[in-house]
Amino acid sequence: MRWLPFLYVAGVLALEPLTPVAWPVSFLLIALPLVAAYAYGPVAVAAFTVFAIVFEGVLAGTPCCAGRSVGYLWDRHYVANYVCTSLVGILGTILAVHRIRRERTLATVRSVAETAQRVLLRPVPRRLGQVSVETLYLSAAAEARIGGDLYEAVPTAYGVRLLVGDVRGKGLVAVETAATILGAFREAAHDEPDLTGVARRMERSMSRHAAQLPGGEAAERFVTAVFA
Repeated sequence: MRWLPFLYVAGVLALEPLTPVAWPVSFLLIALPLVAAYAYGPVAVAAFTVFAIVFEGVLAGTPCCAGRSVGYLWDRHYVANYVCTSLVGILGTILAVHRIRRERTLATVRSVAETAQRVLLRPVPRRLGQVSVETLYLSAAAEARIGGDLYEAVPTAYGVRLLVGDVRGKGLVAVETAATILGAFREAAHDEPDLTGVARRMERSMSRHAAQLPGGEAAERFVTAVFA
């Protein structure tokens, strides 16, 4: 969206020759700093504010623009226009600062959560004993990178054990539950001779985990999984 301020200015320019003298479209430039604050930082927003004020003066005083003269530059309506643009520019600069801070905070939180999920979902070797393994993980949406999806392949004395599952919910809460299930599977896969025993071990581990949660949360926390 970084092209939006330029498109906005182009729209104002396109309207200028199409409107009567009594309808100066340069007043639309008051909103330019807010448009810029949507995609740019505070320094750029301040620069767009200065540009808007200068451009308003150009449109007000250039004879080729709807027949105006230089005398319009200091008309009280245009002076009010410059003042309003300056105030909106200050507001846009403040909004840009807060937007950048919020985006950085969200990026940090997402990075930490994604790192935690990558630790849980370790890369699966392409070959485990006599078994060739291929993995492909796709989120339901491009922005949904953090959640309770889980998978694992473990070579054991009983053969290669596979797990694919999904935790109800999303975010760090789901990651916490996925960590419990994966830890239980990695241990039980080596100890239990059959998949039924592995499932029972994981069920007990999940029950202990749920017992530590508040009553309402425990009922909503479960995992759907398949074993092989």
